[in-house]
Amino acid sequence: MNQIHQSQTSKTNQDQIFLKINNSLSQFKKMARGHQKIQSQQKNAKRQADLKKGTDNKAAALVKLTVVCKTCKTQMPDPKTYKQHFINKHPKQDLPDELKEVEG
Repeated sequence: MNQIHQSQTSKTNQDQIFLKINNSLSQFKKMARGHQKIQSQQKNAKRQADLKKGTDNKAAALVKLTVVCKTCKTQMPDPKTYKQHFINKHPKQDLPDELKEVEG
């Protein structure tokens, strides 16, 4: 009977210790989350400001693509790349006159 009483007492003490530790950890977690929340809000505000700037990489890339392949209509940035493309992708066709002069 005495052992049962001691085990119940020790279990009660363990429960009390667990609750104290759990309470202190939950306070710590709240503080860490508060800091993370502020950082997340700042990061999101910066991202939203960048989106409002209107920098569109796709539009900028399309401006650079000036040469168009006459066979497959693929756009390329310069004649040298166009010649390499034509040789690799269309080997059975004759090289267009404008590409015969291009070095590459």
